[in-house]
Amino acid sequence: DIKIHAIAVPVNKSLMNDQSMQGDLTLDIKPFNSQMLHGVKILLKNFNPLFLHQNAPNAQLNVDINIGNKVGNNVKNKDTSELLLSGKIDIQNAIPLNIDKNGLPFSSIVSTISMSEKHIELSQAKVILGSGSIIGAIAVYWDGSQLKRISSSLSLSDINLLSIDSRLHKTSIQGAVHAQNKSPQKIDIQANLKDPKASLTLSSHLLFNSDYRPTKLRLDEFKLASVN
Repeated sequence: DIKIHAIAVPVNKSLMNDQSMQGDLTLDIKPFNSQMLHGVKILLKNFNPLFLHQNAPNAQLNVDINIGNKVGNNVKNKDTSELLLSGKIDIQNAIPLNIDKNGLPFSSIVSTISMSEKHIELSQAKVILGSGSIIGAIAVYWDGSQLKRISSSLSLSDINLLSIDSRLHKTSIQGAVHAQNKSPQKIDIQANLKDPKASLTLSSHLLFNSDYRPTKLRLDEFKLASVN
């Protein structure tokens, strides 16, 4: 195992005397195994991204990420021979701010996570914004450089765009957004959203080239209606 503890000097000099900021990183690495990474633990207390770069967002984050092998060193993915890692992500933001105010517009992000060399899956994920929340799951599978499968299901509740960016209009968006792929270069997207003033039904697909760069967005269905 390799354990790393580091202290960094902030790029932003105004943070030089902030003694409350603490961080701890632990990596569980097996250098002679086919999959070297067996665990990651990240603990950050009162972390401000400005610590890393003067143009980074302003926030106060408590981060707890704990990903590892659940039982010993031989837990395998049931679908492959890969080592399966799992754990949790918990990020709390004490000072959520709008994007246009150089902030991060969420107060909490929590999720369970499972991952291997060929997939990553977030489940029971919840993002709490300044107003409203997003709940759902995302899974991405790949083989080498080829995307094999992607699926996402998100539920939106009382989303106020004004709490994300003050240049936007006040809203209270409810609904769901889904995405999945039928081929490596095509992702289908569906959305059913409503607001006290309008509703949106959307069905589309996004096409990618061999380098997975978006090349075309096609709208199969688009219905925007006002609500009386």
